[in-house]
Amino acid sequence: MINNVTSSPPLPANLLTSIRAVTNLFKNSCYYPWLQKHRSEILDAFSRSCSSPNKNVPVSYANLILNYSVLLIESKDQEGQSQVLSAALEAGLYVTTIL
Repeated sequence: MINNVTSSPPLPANLLTSIRAVTNLFKNSCYYPWLQKHRSEILDAFSRSCSSPNKNVPVSYANLILNYSVLLIESKDQEGQSQVLSAALEAGLYVTTIL
């Protein structure tokens, strides 16, 4: 689903909905293993969404990164923390450019 939504040309409404859907998975701890297992694919797929003309898309992506950072700190996953930090830095460049 994520690959279909993020393929070219991505529609901002679809990106926003899918990022929010994945972000909402963090509300229930039974999804944590799945989120950790697919972290790379999720972050890589949505990283392209930062350049969306819809300002809500990069903000939603930032929320996804924030949720991942909390999860990975709690699970002490240093490799994951490094990837999330890299994604946050990349997203920060786009967000500051848009805003």
